[in-house]
Amino acid sequence: MPLTPSALEAIIAAALAALGPDAERHNVPWKGGERLSSVISMETGHPLLSIRNHRYAPHLREAPDYEDIKSDPNSAASQDRIAEILRGTEGFEELRKNLAEEGQNEPGMVTHKGILVNGHRRCVAMRDNGQTHINLIVLPSDASEKDIDLLEVMLQARKDHKARYPFSSRLLQARELATTYGFSNEQIALKLGDAASSEPAELRRGAKKVSLAFLQLITLEEIRTRSGGRISLTAFDDKIQTITDIVDAYESLKTTDPVGASRVREQRILGALGEGVFYRHIRSVNKDPKSKYLATAVEDDDVLNDLLVALRAEAPPAPAAPVVHAFFGGGAPATAASNLSPLVDALARSHGTDTIEVGGKSFDRQIVVGRVQAAFAEGDRELQADEQRANRQPKQLVEDATLNLGSALTDWIAAPSDAIEMRAALADLDRAVAALKRAVGAK
Repeated sequence: MPLTPSALEAIIAAALAALGPDAERHNVPWKGGERLSSVISMETGHPLLSIRNHRYAPHLREAPDYEDIKSDPNSAASQDRIAEILRGTEGFEELRKNLAEEGQNEPGMVTHKGILVNGHRRCVAMRDNGQTHINLIVLPSDASEKDIDLLEVMLQARKDHKARYPFSSRLLQARELATTYGFSNEQIALKLGDAASSEPAELRRGAKKVSLAFLQLITLEEIRTRSGGRISLTAFDDKIQTITDIVDAYESLKTTDPVGASRVREQRILGALGEGVFYRHIRSVNKDPKSKYLATAVEDDDVLNDLLVALRAEAPPAPAAPVVHAFFGGGAPATAASNLSPLVDALARSHGTDTIEVGGKSFDRQIVVGRVQAAFAEGDRELQADEQRANRQPKQLVEDATLNLGSALTDWIAAPSDAIEMRAALADLDRAVAALKRAVGAK
């Protein structure tokens, strides 16, 4: 049974009183300056694991029993559950082994009431190793929740900090500074180290990074919502550029072509869910705001087309709006009224499963993902081919299209059931004739 904060307060006070003049002390960033604080040795089973630490906030808040943990965080059940979540974080086992071999090098941090501020994973790992004591810096007794949160931010902003928080944790931390404490983007940039100084130009750059962080978080939360919670906020911790590109693609088009911007964003989310779509293929959708090339490639694929037909017949409800706060300036971009949206939702909802079930039909999810990858590649090829055609003389385009049509017609006569090449050749001829008409009109 965990000790109560009042019992821990007495233990910590006694440990501090017993320290000699040569006891270990460390400078701690505190309220805009530094404060020399004492280090005590505490039994590893005594400190309470906090629910406020941002390193593992995404894992904790997505736990199905989070509300139970939050309602009584110091209970034995909650403390055991937090420890279990910490054991599941990336790199925990390596940390545990290192502590077993090398011991503790840097002290953690604890409040005067025994609640950990820094060193949660180390404490759990040392318990698992059977190591009996942990070294902890004791924070001032007047430390408020805000003081502790800002201390955590300052520790992360230090360039020499050995283990930076994961991507999703940093995004949640930035949002909390805005929603809980009302900090501006410029203030957040300074605290998180996104602005190196208070120079106006540097603050502007830092504020842009913070704005991007908010939009990245909105995107992650939308994907999670559309998956019905199957996709964790942490799923893209190692794919930061993917989320950044989704945001940038929308932002670059939203003023001049808001509908196209939403469609491009939807295509990029599909690419992110497509697990293995080549970056160069995803990148080309920025040139395709009408979703022409990718949508055509998807609908020309028999598996994807059958899936889309079933999805549209089922007509699932529109995806829920992502979590948005007022200071984001009007909310997240609306989900595109795109013919690919049902496919995006189906891939999101089926994350972690083997099949996509819709309308009484079952589709092998791995095959669907493979076909999505192929559709991105085909859409990219068609887009590049059109760009090359646009740079050629109309006369040559018509001649080439006519030759292709003759070849496709021969194949179609031999196999009337397969009209894919025939349709493509007719489309090429239409484009070539259109280019010739424009050229004649120009003269």
